[in-house]
Amino acid sequence: MAVLRRPRCSAPCSSRAARDGGPNATVRKLLLQRILEEGGSESTTTKRPRFRVERRMPRRPSAETPARISFWDDGQTIRAAAIHQAATVPERFIGVGRDVVDDLIVKMTDPPASDVDELCQLLQRLLVPTEFGDVLRSGSLVFEVDRSLARLHWEMQPEQGSQNGEPWPLSVRKVFARQMRTAYSPAPVRPARPGGGLRALVIGDPGDPEKDQDLPGAMNEALKVKELLESRDGVFVEARIGAPGASRPDELYDVKPADRLEVLALLLNGDFDLVHYAGHGDFDPEQPSRVGWVFARGLLTPGEIGRLERVPAVIVSNACLSARTSFVLDGARRPDEAKTEAGLLPSLADEFFKLGVRNYVGTAWEVNDIGAELFARTFYSALLGGESFGEAVRKGREKLWHERETYGALWAAYQHYGDPASSAVLAPGQAEADGN
Repeated sequence: MAVLRRPRCSAPCSSRAARDGGPNATVRKLLLQRILEEGGSESTTTKRPRFRVERRMPRRPSAETPARISFWDDGQTIRAAAIHQAATVPERFIGVGRDVVDDLIVKMTDPPASDVDELCQLLQRLLVPTEFGDVLRSGSLVFEVDRSLARLHWEMQPEQGSQNGEPWPLSVRKVFARQMRTAYSPAPVRPARPGGGLRALVIGDPGDPEKDQDLPGAMNEALKVKELLESRDGVFVEARIGAPGASRPDELYDVKPADRLEVLALLLNGDFDLVHYAGHGDFDPEQPSRVGWVFARGLLTPGEIGRLERVPAVIVSNACLSARTSFVLDGARRPDEAKTEAGLLPSLADEFFKLGVRNYVGTAWEVNDIGAELFARTFYSALLGGESFGEAVRKGREKLWHERETYGALWAAYQHYGDPASSAVLAPGQAEADGN
């Protein structure tokens, strides 16, 4: 038969034992004191509590978090997916042939002003599912694209709705960026540079005037960027402007010329956070070796750029075709036969992506050098004023959009790959702190 026994130790029985006295009275008193402390006696209010309960509000997503739409070609058809906060990711098939896409790319490359509105509407109707309209109407946007669909000029699609009866391009009205889906880029980790501050390299108008490679607008652009960056405390600027041996205006009396070998040495050894290039770019899809930044002594190519051990966080390449990615494969194989991207002969943009650049701005076609200067001044003024990277690019596009009677569709040539919400890119030490 089971026998019920009272607990051997409890506060009441210990209290009685302490009152009864006896040889172990002192021990019993100490035991009673310990039990009262464990029970949270008022006499021990100064004792640090064993557990702490805090009431916290749930963390809400940041307003800066962009909506995302992903486009890729799976080898059979084009697919699109809207990535948002719900439990599912809606995916759609786009029933548009690759030959139609190719025709659209050609038509949208540096189009005449009279064709822009129609092409903008056509791009959206052909390739963006109508049920993704709510995503397009949200805040900032990132389009994730594979190599095939990166060739499309997504920046030209119109915003849904209109302003004063006039449709605006999506990338002018709101922050809009791209990300490349690729198998070769490294993990997004960038080691911090010791010493703090921010280091910038500005390269301007390095082409040979005797070969008609000089660009007065690129020289002015580089000088303005240098001036803007140097106005910021904690920013160290190296500038190389103008071709070696060419006549130099008074504005360049204290600036070294842009010698290709010296610039390459600076890139390899200078540990820069930001590199700005203003000049000619050369890209020939049939001759992959003919791609890079133009200097008086020749091209600076992906082969040389690929030697960088620490890629700059920010590349602004205000040069012709600097946003173009290669679709040429080693061994003359067709792109759709490649199982991976390892066989690609990269363009300059590809090489920077491969190295892990955080934010890259380039142009999709040949740009007007005066318009490029206008974009650069607007872009850096916004960054230095505290705007996010994406907003600074948007303001640059918007400035060119308002001047479209002069510069045509130049606003649409600017493509930004990276994080549009990254902020304070030019604040000293901020690039390392934020991982940007």
